[in-house]
Amino acid sequence: MKNLMGSGYRKRTRTLTECQHSELPLLSELDLRPIERLILDILRTLCAGLAHSRLAYWIRAFDTADERLGAIDGPVLVSGCVSLLRALRAERACGFGYMTTECPHISEEEQDLMTLVRAGSCLQCDDTHLMDAACEVATTSNPSRLIVAARTLGAVCNRHESLQELGSNARQRHPMHLN
Repeated sequence: MKNLMGSGYRKRTRTLTECQHSELPLLSELDLRPIERLILDILRTLCAGLAHSRLAYWIRAFDTADERLGAIDGPVLVSGCVSLLRALRAERACGFGYMTTECPHISEEEQDLMTLVRAGSCLQCDDTHLMDAACEVATTSNPSRLIVAARTLGAVCNRHESLQELGSNARQRHPMHLN
């Protein structure tokens, strides 16, 4: 596990078969939607770019999002992830542990962040749910930037899922049927 903001960052290179995180849950055990899994991959890629000061990681994040969501929504998703990381750096003083994109496990900090993203996309939840999720991630008493960033990413998630549903419904209709 790597720490985005902590002073004790050590570079560790391990292949997937050498993973030393067996105590952490597997991503496959979590109920992440495809868009949430994409967000996690983008966040991990951006964190690696920040940790190594390498533009190549950021380009990879944009390319990955463009491939999955297209030229319009892809950059919007990456922008939302950047906003979330900037809010995290501003409102969390204790660092943030993240895994590589190849790691099949998820860190506790990543789980909290994904809970926050999910709370930002929950249309049936009240603001208390989102505030509680933000307080789990933040070390400040008023994590307003994290809340705004989570809502922004949540809107992207909801838009993507709405488009997916619209696309699947359109495919079920006969091509000559307009309404």
